[in-house]
Amino acid sequence: MLANDCWEEMVLGQEEYLVSVGSSSVPVARNTFTVEPVAARLKEAIAYEDGEELSYGQPFHLKCNDALGKGDLYLASAQHTPHRGSRITNHQAVFMSSVCDNNAVWIIHHVSDMGIKTGATRLLSLGEAVPSNTPVVMLHRATGQSLYCDDSVSESTEFGLEYEVCANSSKAPNKCESLVAEAKGTMTASTNVRAELAANQWMVAMA
Repeated sequence: MLANDCWEEMVLGQEEYLVSVGSSSVPVARNTFTVEPVAARLKEAIAYEDGEELSYGQPFHLKCNDALGKGDLYLASAQHTPHRGSRITNHQAVFMSSVCDNNAVWIIHHVSDMGIKTGATRLLSLGEAVPSNTPVVMLHRATGQSLYCDDSVSESTEFGLEYEVCANSSKAPNKCESLVAEAKGTMTASTNVRAELAANQWMVAMA
């Protein structure tokens, strides 16, 4: 389960805190989050109603549990640079931050097993409610990279051995088929989307 350690800074002095995946499925304060709507200035051009249900394509913030007593910290990421990356793989870093700006905006996309038709099914699902316990992709809106965890990349934390979380889109290798479909006119740029692999797939569970 996605978890945070709001007492361990990724880089000393930057107030950006560790995010990892723990092996325990028991809900506790560090692995439960609150979904919050984004401010008007951060909303999409397409209007989504702010209600109790989160929709596919709707931007949102993921805030840490208030029980941690660390104030408002949000799941965030930032553009990878030679001096800024995840601690082990050096992919785009993901962290908890008190700054609630565009770097803390995420979008959930539908997961499809339909190969090159993934883009079409994803486009048609926009606006539908995100179901619980169903595979989804969490996209970082500012950089276009998806939330990623490889269970072969472990790191030591104060809570034991856990797995690194970063932003890195890992997709199926069917680019040639997509190009052929575009050439035939059966696919457009908006639907030409390759499916993400298992390391990019998550589930929303209610606690």
